[in-house]
Amino acid sequence: MKRKGPFWLMGVAAVLLVGLIVNQIFWVFNSAAQQEEQFNKQTQMALSSIEQNIREDAELQNSVDCCLVEEQQSSCVESLQDENAWERTDNMIAAELQRFDIDLHYNFDICYAQPKRTDPIAGYEQNMDKVFDQSGIVLYLEFPNKSKYLRNQIGPVFISSILFIVFLSFVFALTYRYYKRERVFSQRTRDFINNMTHEFKTPLTNISLANSMIARGLNEKEHEKLLHYSSIISDENQRLVKNCDDLLQMAKIENTESEFVDIIDVHQIIESVVLRKQKTKAAGVFSIQLELNADQSRVLGKESLFSNTVSNLIDNAIKYSNKSVEIIISTENVAGEIRLRIADNGIGMEEEYIHNIFDKFYRVPEGDRHNVKGFGLGLAYVKMVVNKMKGHIKVESKFGFGTTFNIIIPISNNL
Repeated sequence: MKRKGPFWLMGVAAVLLVGLIVNQIFWVFNSAAQQEEQFNKQTQMALSSIEQNIREDAELQNSVDCCLVEEQQSSCVESLQDENAWERTDNMIAAELQRFDIDLHYNFDICYAQPKRTDPIAGYEQNMDKVFDQSGIVLYLEFPNKSKYLRNQIGPVFISSILFIVFLSFVFALTYRYYKRERVFSQRTRDFINNMTHEFKTPLTNISLANSMIARGLNEKEHEKLLHYSSIISDENQRLVKNCDDLLQMAKIENTESEFVDIIDVHQIIESVVLRKQKTKAAGVFSIQLELNADQSRVLGKESLFSNTVSNLIDNAIKYSNKSVEIIISTENVAGEIRLRIADNGIGMEEEYIHNIFDKFYRVPEGDRHNVKGFGLGLAYVKMVVNKMKGHIKVESKFGFGTTFNIIIPISNNL
């Protein structure tokens, strides 16, 4: 059977990882944009404060008027940079930038507004019409290292994001690698068990046949010991055959892709299984009470598989008991479903083990005791069949007070 579930999970995980990476990249760029926006706001606030200070400096205003109007220049930086007023302006700008947490090298000029600048991204202008008589004069402030400054500001965030993305990608790749390796190992183990089981079937059949032929020729009075040993061989052979059949049945269900489309009667199957159990040699050890109250008991499934499911649950109730077993099997209809309830008064189990009992090969720990034989496949088989029938199973158990299995299966519409 193609196991699509894990591939879907890995696909979803890959999509989520890509989404996370895209989101992280977007977050980095968004953080950079916010850093630049904050820098721009701080610079504009500093320029407004500088404009107010220049408005109060008459000496600087006269110097600029002489530079721009009388000498008909478009810029004052070259003609006034050695004068005292220009130095005061430089100190004023440095102080205001420092006040707004801008610690960055700058160039400034008071000039006529130019339509183009060499680096418009790094340059800022403050209109000075309210300061000078001439219109069109601006205070121009430029930060040559602005891009580098912003990169340094966003650097730790960017580096941490890259490291986070690389780490996540590495973890995902490592997880996928381990998954593929474990999947191959699991497939090989499953194939080995299936092949081993098939290989056991032939010698077990031959042992059973040979034992029957030997027992048939023995006289009960003369060969009592031989017949006893033959009986032991037969019992052990049947147990091995049953274990092999369990493994083959599990493999058959795991490897089938067909849907359960046969209409089966739950009540009829339960009654048939109970009648068969009551005819066995253990009939005096247990009692089964039927309370089949469901009006609609037909579901989609396979009769042989569901019969084995009910049989497994009854066998468990019988095996895991230290006293005379009382089993109650009841059914009822609930919202278009049939609820099958199998309750016993057996030994029960601790709560910590309940969530594992449907795992394949799992058995509730009993210390050094091995009173109940088996591979731990019965309940895994039950859950697999119920799931194939689009139902679900729940278990309630309390140590020393028995166990109850609740199976809920949708009713078939083809009545």
